[in-house]
Amino acid sequence: MPVPRINLSSKEKLPEVLFYKRPASSVMKPPQDEFVAFSTKGDMNYCEMLVHKSSMQNRQDYSGKTLAIDFIKSKEKRKGLGTAMLDFAKNYSKKNGCNGYLVLRAESSIDKSHVPHIFYRKQEFTTLDKKLDKKLDMFIRKNKDATSDDFATMLMYYPAPQQKPSFLERLKEFLTF
Repeated sequence: MPVPRINLSSKEKLPEVLFYKRPASSVMKPPQDEFVAFSTKGDMNYCEMLVHKSSMQNRQDYSGKTLAIDFIKSKEKRKGLGTAMLDFAKNYSKKNGCNGYLVLRAESSIDKSHVPHIFYRKQEFTTLDKKLDKKLDMFIRKNKDATSDDFATMLMYYPAPQQKPSFLERLKEFLTF
């Protein structure tokens, strides 16, 4: 298959990231969409992602279609392609009837010395556990990398679930009036 050529006028600028949807080659059920994001900065960096439509059942505040990210990996970390790919996934979810909802598995067994949980939290993903979210936020405030000793594999969600305030939070709000 020939590589498509992009013709730009002298006034047009190539975007920093180009997204490519691979032809479906997977026999996985449900069918997965495969994407690659390429850097145009000349550094040969890329990010891959596999997604499929799913149905949300774990959240109390939402039940319906969601886009499940099965796999996301950048060739090089801290180059901006992972962020660009997650932004793309958020938009792709909206355009494909999933209302902007995403779910992914923050895996702690692939690279035990550097788990992706902190990165996902910075991208506004959350768990369904307030204590875990606070622990992730503490790692971010202290600019600390997380390892598999700090966090186990867990599901993370976008957007953040609408959580009901605790009894103490409601009491504080009542007493401040």
